[in-house]
This record gives sequence, structure tokens and C-alpha cells, in this order.
Amino acid sequence: VLFLPRALAHVVAGGDAENVAQRLFLRHPARLLADDDDELAFASHRFATLEINGSFYSLQRPEYYQRWHDETPEGFVFAVKGPRFVTHMLKLRGIEPAMANFYASGVANLHAKLGPFLWQFAPTKKFDADDFAAFLAMLPAKLEGLRLRHAVEVRHPSFATPQFIALLRQHQTPVVFAEHETYPGIADLTGDFIY
Repeated sequence: VLFLPRALAHVVAGGDAENVAQRLFLRHPARLLADDDDELAFASHRFATLEINGSFYSLQRPEYYQRWHDETPEGFVFAVKGPRFVTHMLKLRGIEPAMANFYASGVANLHAKLGPFLWQFAPTKKFDADDFAAFLAMLPAKLEGLRLRHAVEVRHPSFATPQFIALLRQHQTPVVFAEHETYPGIADLTGDFIY
């Protein structure tokens, strides 16, 4: 996955942690790594960006975000995956408390290393213009003085419509371009970066 802010290109190593580790450690065997801290140090010196996938499954602790900030080089950027509780379980219904909890979980501790938030939707989630308009309007532009950016990854073919693209452009929110045999490949530019 590429995340392109302005003129800089960042490669995001996302997905299944085991597969990512296998790709990352092709030249650096995992057996040489004592713990997760070593893996982060190794990866953060070879990539400019990593996606925090654990935030998709559960809220992370403020001290984790602070440690990730402190243990990565200057100029490093983290993409943070939004919680599946919002996108898959609540299906964008009554999400205000869950969104507040997510933003209060310490993501601001990444400081200048906070990159975009990735909002991934289930393959069964169909496009509903009112539903998505309300969701996009709820995404904050700032948190504790930090500029926030968001990208959405949709997987249902109903999103391949000009109405969805227009809605994303209105909110300056990029759609993730993911090459997949069954998910829609939407390559329209809808924000100020590409994910």
C-alpha cells in the first residue's frame, strides 16, 4: 500500500502481522529478534511508514502510542487503523461514544508521527449516501492541535458510483486503492494524499 502525502512516498506495511513480519524479515531472520521492540526498530529503519493494525481489533493504550513515537526515527509516520467496532460491528450506527473512546485512547501521543487514519469497511457493507455522509462529517480534522487525515477502504461493489466519489471529494477523504480480485478497484483522487 502506498500513502503519498505531498511529495513524499511512504510504504505502508499492513495486513496480517505474521505475513508482514515474514516480508520484513526476509533478510533479517525473526529468530535474531528478541522481542517486538526489536521488530519495530528494524522495520522503522527500513520503511518510512507502518500501519498500526492492532487498533482495528482493540483500543491501544496511551503508553503504547507514546512508546511507538519514542522508539522510531524522526520523520517516521504511523497510519492508524480505525476500530472495526465502529465499521463492522456498529456499522456506523450510534458510533459517537466509540469514536470518542478511540480518539481518547492516546493516538495523539504519536505527535508529528501521526499519519492518516484508515477506516476499513466489511465486504458486506453497502454504500448508503446518508450513512456515509454522516460518518465523513463526524471525522475530526484536528486532535490536540494535530491535523488529522482519514482514508476509507471499501470492499462492496455498490461503492463504485459517482455519488460515492463526489461525497469523498466533498470531505477531502481519499479512497484506498487496493488491488484485489473481488473488491472494487476505485482509483479516483478524492483527497490530498493517496492510500
